Amino acid sequence: LFHYNDYRVFLKDELIRRMKNNTQYSLRAFALSLDITHSALSQVFSGKRNFSEQRAFQVAKKLKLADQEIEYFVSLVRLVASKDLSRKKLIHDEIQSRFKGKVLNTHDLSIDEFQLIADWQHFAILQLFRISGLEISSQLISNR
Repeated sequence: LFHYNDYRVFLKDELIRRMKNNTQYSLRAFALSLDITHSALSQVFSGKRNFSEQRAFQVAKKLKLADQEIEYFVSLVRLVASKDLSRKKLIHDEIQSRFKGKVLNTHDLSIDEFQLIADWQHFAILQLFRISGLEISSQLISNR
């Protein structure tokens, strides 16, 4: 659980794990095991809805998570549900300090780093320059 930074991804992975173990298992069965409606769970998965902290605690208990995992799960719900950026940062920092050594370290990307990975064309152009034997220049690229 500690390598997740979104509780929804954790829940989806748990559903997939259960479906692999039992081909008859479904979203409805998963929702039933968590004591929530299948429509509510579907809305959570799609991002249209978040759990309350109380519901998150109940779901974590139904999943038979250990105490520290429950605390982490509820913290992830708080993080995802927060709309205020400064509050989100506060919750994130709290998670990082409280679960130090268990949580994967994350870091913010600079604008340049983000653009490099978000826009595939930049990466493709950079890779062209690495192809040996290919005579390519920035002038040639700009003409295309």
